[in-house]
Amino acid sequence: MDYNQKVLYKQEWKFTGQKNFRHLIKSLVWEHHPAALVHGTPVRYAAVIAFQSKMIGVIDLIAEEHEISTVPCVDNTCKKTVLGNGAAHKEEIMAKYGEESEHVADCMMFGEYFLSFQDK
Repeated sequence: MDYNQKVLYKQEWKFTGQKNFRHLIKSLVWEHHPAALVHGTPVRYAAVIAFQSKMIGVIDLIAEEHEISTVPCVDNTCKKTVLGNGAAHKEEIMAKYGEESEHVADCMMFGEYFLSFQDK
């Protein structure tokens, strides 16, 4: 299966605030009509959890407004399912998808994780 054809958005951008992020996600939802919004769920480092929680809140709000499911993904669970190793390093994930950005590679991994359950 070519997961690149099913993943909605795999571009890295600079976070410039919740308002701009909300506009970006809303425009993607309007343009692509996704069945689900898949996002990573931070589980360590307080600063990362606080920062990503703001973005997750925006995603959850937009999903609720548009009656779209959200799928939270924990890194090590996705790594175990997709790569067979829950402790895989960023370089392994980036190599799997041929991506130079670790963030884009993570998005591809989350998408593959989600789609792996949809195909069954």
